[in-house]
Amino acid sequence: KYDDYSKFTIYRNFSDQIYSLYNHLMLYQKFISYDEWVSKNLDKYFKQFKNFYSNDMYFFNYHNMEGSLNQFCKKFKISENLARHYKGINQRSGYKKNNKKLNNTTKKKIQIKEKIIYSIVRDRLLAK
Repeated sequence: KYDDYSKFTIYRNFSDQIYSLYNHLMLYQKFISYDEWVSKNLDKYFKQFKNFYSNDMYFFNYHNMEGSLNQFCKKFKISENLARHYKGINQRSGYKKNNKKLNNTTKKKIQIKEKIIYSIVRDRLLAK
């Protein structure tokens, strides 16, 4: 039904997503360190994220949202300045974050997986 539509979502760096997921889950689970959690869950979540990012869609770049919105407007001939509206949105604050400390081996594993995901989305990012 939706084959003729363009699909969009937001791309965030894998390392940011995995850290955000950890913080969210630690609100509801018994606390464990970030390094321990990543060691136990990295492969599982990497597969899920990789599968998601392999879908046929365009990606707004979370780290360059204004540029993404500008490209989006040009690509789809939208005259409204969406980037200006985006600047006026208040971002969430006061969100509790846990210690992000990782050992070097775990850090390198995340970086390798982040490069793989970026290579999947790179050509469909609206702003680099």
